[in-house]
Amino acid sequence: MPTGRLRWWLLGLIILGWAIEQYEALKNGPVLVYILADFDKSLQLDPTQGHRYKRRALTHFKLGQYDSALADIATAVELTPGDTSNLTWISPSLVAKCPDKAFRDCILKLADKTIERTNGSADAYRARGSLYASLGEYDKARTDFDTVVAAK
Repeated sequence: MPTGRLRWWLLGLIILGWAIEQYEALKNGPVLVYILADFDKSLQLDPTQGHRYKRRALTHFKLGQYDSALADIATAVELTPGDTSNLTWISPSLVAKCPDKAFRDCILKLADKTIERTNGSADAYRARGSLYASLGEYDKARTDFDTVVAAK
């Protein structure tokens, strides 16, 4: 049985592990409903903040509300087309695991729209390439990444 400082250090690790498990459970659990309500209130006060829409989209996504998540991403793209993180705020790996094929298809269409609205910015191609790569469309991803490299 450990004694002294080692015992307290090990106990601290156990408590930290428990706290991390609780945090992970909360951030993907019922607390999301309250977070969503806060985003709704904030957007009622100022509906021109594109970054709030992409953040609310992630909350909708985690709740399985894929149509609402897409609507928020589309609004973020309209309000701030130069912010290519609109496309990757919901990580491409999560997009790839999404059970809703329509969501996956539509986010690629929003990536196309972002490329168009940013006059083909390298960041927009990089974002779409990341989405393609996560979705297993490696030839399309490589084409987009080649475009990024050529732009440098």
